[in-house]
Order: sequence, then structure tokens, then C-alpha cells
Amino acid sequence: MDGPDVLAARLLRAMVADDVDAVSHLVVEIEDSGYAGLVATGLAQSYINEVLKTARREPLLRALEARILELTTAEEEANDKSA
Repeated sequence: MDGPDVLAARLLRAMVADDVDAVSHLVVEIEDSGYAGLVATGLAQSYINEVLKTARREPLLRALEARILELTTAEEEANDKSA
């Protein structure tokens, strides 16, 4: 897992590239990392707030939903294997 400075740099690159999929993956990674409240989380929140005001909100929401479903499915499969 990357540290907060690396996560922030990766997030900035994704934001500049306007790569909604990469941003959505990084948002989940940042939240999972325990660095909530640091620069990376603030950047992610600002980006999401701005994107949600535009017509690009649908791709962002779909990407976030897909990432959350992917993680949920992986967790459920891991729980099924351990049971």
C-alpha cells in the first residue's frame, strides 16, 4: 500500500488526466488506507464534488459503483472460501 504522499501524487495525475476510473479506484484505495483526512482525501473529495456538478457525473458514479461491487464481491468470495 502506498503512503499518503504517493496516493496524493497518483490522484493528482488521474485528476489532471481526467481519468474517472483511476480516480474512483484511488478514492476507494485512499479510504481503505486509513489516511482519511489527509491531502489525498481532500483532493478526492474536491474532485468528486466538481465532477458531480457536471455531465460527467454518470461515468464517475458508475466507476465508483463498479469498484465498490468488485470489492464487495471479492470480500464475499473470501468469506465463502474460509467458511
